[in-house]
Amino acid sequence: MDQAVFPEWTAFLGDTTIETKPVLRSVVKRSGDIEIFNRNKIKIAIQKAIEAVTGSADEEKADSLTAAVEEKLTELMASRHAHSIPAIEEIQDIIENVLIERNEAKIAKAFILYRAKREAVRDAERLMIDIDKTMNGYLSKSDWRVNENANVNFSLGGLILHNSGTITANYWLKNIYTPAIAEAHQTAAFHIHDLSMFSGYCAGWSLRQLIQEGLGGVPDKITSKPARHLSTLIQQIVNFLGIMQNGSPAVMHTSGNEYAHLVLRGSVHGANCDRASIEESRRLLAEQGIRPVILIDCSHGNSQRQPEKQRDILLGSLRLRLETPQIEAVRGCMLESFIQAGAVSPEHCTEKSEYGKSITDPCMSWEMTESLLTEAADIWR
Repeated sequence: MDQAVFPEWTAFLGDTTIETKPVLRSVVKRSGDIEIFNRNKIKIAIQKAIEAVTGSADEEKADSLTAAVEEKLTELMASRHAHSIPAIEEIQDIIENVLIERNEAKIAKAFILYRAKREAVRDAERLMIDIDKTMNGYLSKSDWRVNENANVNFSLGGLILHNSGTITANYWLKNIYTPAIAEAHQTAAFHIHDLSMFSGYCAGWSLRQLIQEGLGGVPDKITSKPARHLSTLIQQIVNFLGIMQNGSPAVMHTSGNEYAHLVLRGSVHGANCDRASIEESRRLLAEQGIRPVILIDCSHGNSQRQPEKQRDILLGSLRLRLETPQIEAVRGCMLESFIQAGAVSPEHCTEKSEYGKSITDPCMSWEMTESLLTEAADIWR
């Protein structure tokens, strides 16, 4: 009966207004699914926290704390829209607050640790579940990321990069980007390109700088001055840019071999087996922290490919090594020798060609080599 119309009935009937509390019927899971509210799940979580602290169950305390959580949750829902549904995370936040308000600090800590452990387990389970999805998505080409990068083709290497890239992308979204940015990417509000790369994967570089300044600027790394020849410049470009997108070097770079040596073989500009050239090479090696070990090539550019000149170069190198001031950096010499003297070009080779002649660089004959080595041994002794 509407007492606003018949106010005189109020005194007789009293206040008939019935206060109704929100009924907790459902909860929203982390996946977004809705399930029936189960008070017992709250109690079990609290009970586990109590057991972690005391070593035994306490039904009375668990019931009391669960009732307090329900009351707080009811108050929260009363301040919202009538059809609002609480989320799992909200309920867990209320459990923490209730435990702290009831001065149950140790139980609160145990619950927080339990909550964090469950989150880690869910993350691990989610990762395990995604393995099949990631592999099958690539192999069937149903995952759009297979074609995201035009620089990587469908291959075994592409599969490996895809799998590792999926882990890297998840790391970006979970640990580096804010939750808002991660959610925007995952819901396609916008797209973050190449999350599979943990560092910059693409960059432009000025060839002018490489040509004018050479390679350098990185501490404790091998450097080189600007190239003087096109062939050297091309080699520098290959060494500098020869890195595939997945980080694998196309040209290997190591810390070096302590037993490596520099070969002085001359060039189109002339020989470099003289004292001045050797001393300059030794100085440059020392500046780079490289042990100065030099090998003199008695052929090629030093002899202008004239085999008979190898004798003078070998004997001259021995004297530089022995005479004062000695050039101890000279550790050896290289000769080009074969059975017959000279050479024949491959295009002129026939069945009637002279046996035992080099088809590459002109060489000394066997007899000349034997005589030269004997002479060099006498000088060394």
